[in-house]
Amino acid sequence: MDGIDEEIALLRVKIKGLVEHDSNDIKLIMRAVDSIGRLARIKYSIGKNDKKGLLDAVSNALKDIILPVGMTIGNIVKKG
Repeated sequence: MDGIDEEIALLRVKIKGLVEHDSNDIKLIMRAVDSIGRLARIKYSIGKNDKKGLLDAVSNALKDIILPVGMTIGNIVKKG
């Protein structure tokens, strides 16, 4: 578990850069967001059946990264 926080932070920075400079690569952005979700699940020991906990973790990542740079969920869905 050592280093998970650093990995999450690195992925958040990478996602923010992607959203700011290459927001058309939705597949890559979503793969990175999925990776954050998996790391959060490991960090917080969220079980596969704990959908709310995992949804909250991914939702927080999206709020912290995508929304501050002006993208909306509607923009992401339209491009995907």
